[in-house]
Amino acid sequence: MLRFIVRSLLLLILVNGLLLYMHYNEAGNATVPSETQSTYVQEIEVTNRSDALYVQHHFTGLSDARHEIVWPEESIERSCYMEDRSLCSRLNEEATAFVEGDAGRQSIMYVIPKAEPMHHAVLFENIFATVDHSWANSTLFHMTDEMKLGGLWVNGLELIGNQKMDLVDYSLFRGKGALTDLYWQEKEQPLAYQGERLTVFGSGVDATILKEADVALAKVELPYSTIVLTSTESPIYSNRFAILHPKDFEKGADTFLINSLSDRLLLSEDNPVLAEVIASLFSEKAVGTEKSRKMYEMLNQHLKESERSELIELLHDFEGKQVDAATLDGLLNEVTGFATSFFEKNKQSAKIYPFLLEDPRTVYLESEENSEIAVILKDGKTLYPITPIMRQLGYEISSNEQSLYIENEARKFRFPMKELFYVYNERRYNVKSMPFVQIEDEFYFEEAALIRIFLISIEKTSERIDMSPIAIFGKEGDA
Repeated sequence: MLRFIVRSLLLLILVNGLLLYMHYNEAGNATVPSETQSTYVQEIEVTNRSDALYVQHHFTGLSDARHEIVWPEESIERSCYMEDRSLCSRLNEEATAFVEGDAGRQSIMYVIPKAEPMHHAVLFENIFATVDHSWANSTLFHMTDEMKLGGLWVNGLELIGNQKMDLVDYSLFRGKGALTDLYWQEKEQPLAYQGERLTVFGSGVDATILKEADVALAKVELPYSTIVLTSTESPIYSNRFAILHPKDFEKGADTFLINSLSDRLLLSEDNPVLAEVIASLFSEKAVGTEKSRKMYEMLNQHLKESERSELIELLHDFEGKQVDAATLDGLLNEVTGFATSFFEKNKQSAKIYPFLLEDPRTVYLESEENSEIAVILKDGKTLYPITPIMRQLGYEISSNEQSLYIENEARKFRFPMKELFYVYNERRYNVKSMPFVQIEDEFYFEEAALIRIFLISIEKTSERIDMSPIAIFGKEGDA
């Protein structure tokens, strides 16, 4: 009788025939993207009782291959769907897999016990079954509360509607993708915002900021998500929802965005800067630490709009794959045509290493290959690291806060750090611009200055750069 009441009110109050038609039509049209991975549509019915959550889980559009069932670790009483055993005809005796067969719809039941009574707020983590080598492209979720606890139920899907009845409270959710967690809190919250990719419950945050967060989620192409603003001391982050204090909304929304992208791109946890910069690129909004924000600004300054768009498209292809600093430097190489160590250098240093493009050609000094000479391009100039060049030519390099010194027995150079001149063998020569720049612990000389001051010949082909001294002594003059 209870089930009849729920179903009737569902149809009359919350759902029209079109919604259900669209849901099952998706299942019939589910596509198989590869030989090893397929998609399905799922419908999950959760009933909240005093001792546990009782789950009826329906998979529609399964391929005819064998699918191992990944049961929730805490689940018990795993079984066939009792109300219609024909809907689990492919479930093996051990209830560990759906065997090969052409019945695309299969249903199971399981129970998630409660460790303690529900008070104030509860997070149920990883409580829904999945199947190996397949993923849910949409979910219809029924929440029936026989305890009538009231409050707010959240799973990250869009809330279609709810109804309080004499015997139960009922809510219906629907959205693209899967879900893993379920959250309940005793305190009801007003709907503050509902947009393209985001629902926010609570108050205390300006609507403009909520809109910006929604736009960011849409640009990153994350699934529909929910944020609850409440007086929590410790934020909660799930893959599709976050529970935040209103004062922490902006920072928390950024963290939610970063975490979601980290999951999608399998980003390494030992390099949080990488995730923050990628999140900024996707959302077109600086997020994360001050270092990450400055790195994002550098990329925006140096990449053309077309290069930035191509980089984001390439990153989309890495969903579900490992992405590290070397990977991203490689993608920058692909879109710009030049090598870079931007992300690798910033991973290794607490300081901010600038965005530099590296000439991919091999450098030969006095006909010997020298891998330490990494020629870089910065602000339209070609720069050469002076240390490996001059050391191979028999010079010693030293510096202090005032000057850079490059010396051998016959030739002694002093370059002031800030003034437009240099001293060669105790004679002063003026320059119109600084001939060098300091980047991290290395000094780089601009190509024309390197040729003019140190009398070094530089010849280039499509594959190599050849450098050689053209004189040991020469006449320098005003530059």
